[in-house]
Amino acid sequence: MTKRVAIVEALPNKGKWGRADVPHDGWVCTYMYDLKHMPFTCGMCETPGVLYSHVMENPKWKGSLWVDCDCAGRMEGDPIEAARREEECKASLFARARRAAEERREAEWKAGEPEREAFLAKLAAMRAERKARAEAALASGVVVPFPLLPTHERWVNAREKGSLDAAGLSLQTLRRVAKEAAE
Repeated sequence: MTKRVAIVEALPNKGKWGRADVPHDGWVCTYMYDLKHMPFTCGMCETPGVLYSHVMENPKWKGSLWVDCDCAGRMEGDPIEAARREEECKASLFARARRAAEERREAEWKAGEPEREAFLAKLAAMRAERKARAEAALASGVVVPFPLLPTHERWVNAREKGSLDAAGLSLQTLRRVAKEAAE
């Protein structure tokens, strides 16, 4: 006997398990629900906080009962099958969520394509302008350090504060070079 079967058989007779008018065997699972976002109380043992519901039906009982995995296994006489069914439900839900996330990321990537293209064009223009300014400065005999290209966000922030000129060179660097050239 497996550990899970022993646990299911050792369940206390609480809830509908202690009632004689409720059939305890001969049940069939007709559907599974994922109720993670609204946990429910098991219809048989009345345990709260159940996340995956097995919908069980029996010809001797009117309607159906929504129960947890342990009660479903005990009601149909096969706790291994109930556990397997719940694992399949979880796996299909995770696969569906993973596919949805991948599709969402792909859609976001495609939607951002024009912005990326525009940013790369601006970046190329900024690099070309800075290179031309540095070459012009070198041709005039002034030595200008060629700074590393800041990230787009730092460049925008510095540009808004007024600490960068149009080519992306810091104003401090330009002032220092101008002062050295004047001396």
